[in-house]
Amino acid sequence: MGHLRNFRDAMLTLAPTVFGLAVLLAVLRLLGEKLNMVNLVSLPLLIGIDVDYGIFLVSVSRPLRDAPDTSAWSKGMSAAMHAVMVCALAAALGFGSLVTCGVPAIRSLGVAAGFGAGVCLLGAMIAIPALLWLAAKKGS
Repeated sequence: MGHLRNFRDAMLTLAPTVFGLAVLLAVLRLLGEKLNMVNLVSLPLLIGIDVDYGIFLVSVSRPLRDAPDTSAWSKGMSAAMHAVMVCALAAALGFGSLVTCGVPAIRSLGVAAGFGAGVCLLGAMIAIPALLWLAAKKGS
């Protein structure tokens, strides 16, 4: 919150993380996966990694909000979203590679963290731009 100096923007940065964790917990429940200590360790790990995506996208969008035309906003946000996508896919693939491990606990960590990072990527790509667009429409 100190970096953004705006409560609304600070809460907006949490949207991908909240979305990712909610979907991850729902999918784990649907798959019948039990929460174990390793899965519980992956949750704060995901929060620490995924909240950065929201902070970056909101920080990039702030100077672009007052741009006279929408092309500057879309160009700036598409470059930022590309950077977030590369970062999140690398995290998802890195954690997802743990699925191939023979140790069930490490495999469970790979499922939870890899899937969680991938779902958070979807949240960052969908929720942040949509919420920023809604905020811009409400302000005008």
